[in-house]
Amino acid sequence: MDVLKISMSPPQEIADGVSIWEWSGAALDEGDDASKWFSAYLGKPSRLVRFNADLVIVLLQASLDTLNEHLKDPVPINRFRPNILVDGCEPFSEDLWTDFRINNFTFQCCMLCFRCQV
Repeated sequence: MDVLKISMSPPQEIADGVSIWEWSGAALDEGDDASKWFSAYLGKPSRLVRFNADLVIVLLQASLDTLNEHLKDPVPINRFRPNILVDGCEPFSEDLWTDFRINNFTFQCCMLCFRCQV
């Protein structure tokens, strides 16, 4: 395969109907050159997409603590790779948040994040 070069600048095109594991929605489409490259490599029609960099993953310390109480081998926080870790809330309440504020910044919650079980 020829080398595929992808710009670090966010693409302008949106791909709707993207499905990754249990999640589906819109993502940023890397364009036709990337599509042709991956389609040829994988042997089936494919698109290369990336998630919007404005999305963040939030986790509550209490949620992790509650999970670890039920596990034989507790898991560390880096297994979830959150962008923001919040302390002082009820376990799993982040699943119900529609938005939250940190100082002057408001974050809108849009979906639960499904992680690979591996």
